[in-house]
Amino acid sequence: MRRKDQKSQKNQNNRKNMKSRESQKSQKSQKSQKNQKNHPRRTRKSRFPFLNNLMSQKNQKNQKNQKKKANQLPSQCRCLTRKQRPCHRSAQDDSLFCPNHQSCKQGPLSSSEPHLSPDRYNKNPNVQDTHNCWDYSLDIVDPEQLKQCEGQGPDCEPLFHQPGGTKGHSERLQSEDARTCKVVSGLMKEDVPDLKRTTFKSRCPVGSSKIAMVVHPGEDYHFYRQDPDGYWSHKDGANPVKRFDAEGKPIWNPQTAARDYRPRGSFLNYKDFCGFWCAPRGKTIKLAV
Repeated sequence: MRRKDQKSQKNQNNRKNMKSRESQKSQKSQKSQKNQKNHPRRTRKSRFPFLNNLMSQKNQKNQKNQKKKANQLPSQCRCLTRKQRPCHRSAQDDSLFCPNHQSCKQGPLSSSEPHLSPDRYNKNPNVQDTHNCWDYSLDIVDPEQLKQCEGQGPDCEPLFHQPGGTKGHSERLQSEDARTCKVVSGLMKEDVPDLKRTTFKSRCPVGSSKIAMVVHPGEDYHFYRQDPDGYWSHKDGANPVKRFDAEGKPIWNPQTAARDYRPRGSFLNYKDFCGFWCAPRGKTIKLAV
């Protein structure tokens, strides 16, 4: 009986010791949590500033490497196949086309293409800052746009003309779901009822010429226009007029042009091609914000 009593006492003592140890551990953990709250761990940036510089340098190198890879990738052929689809073969060096499409035919002209004069939009900063791709595709310079920021100081941000603005429907484009080919093309027709659907290989009637539209779904839409030499030009937002695509190549056809600007540091990728239209020329077209 004595041995059993001694054993039971030992077991009780062991249990007490275990409980005391567990309580000590819990107290230590609580203290450490309090210390962490009162004195949070320093970030790598504040503790090791030189590492932060190295990381930023690495990020810059990664971006440069992505751009180099994009430049090193073979460019895609800019011609259409017999089924009116973009050719997916690689273009030859110093050419826009693959070996099979070296005699690719240009989109026919109507002789009513707007005169190519980038300085009309680029020379005056006020014109460049207030006219976008929608204006440029329709060859519009609106005097009312130039008055938006008169007497309002340098912080004034002018608004661009948007499809559907003349009917008060451009607000629809504030919704991401509306930035699609179907919605934007419908709003275009509200502003310019004379717009007629066409194809790259078709010729617009005299008194009109081709424009094209592309979309980055849910983000943005963009317009091009055909120039008198058969190539195409565009004006993105408040940027200057340009005649090259996302790869810096001349725009033979907006449908086959490079439209993914992500390798160039942008988030935009106009992957959806919406189509071609014959836009009226020689007429006064009124647009609205």
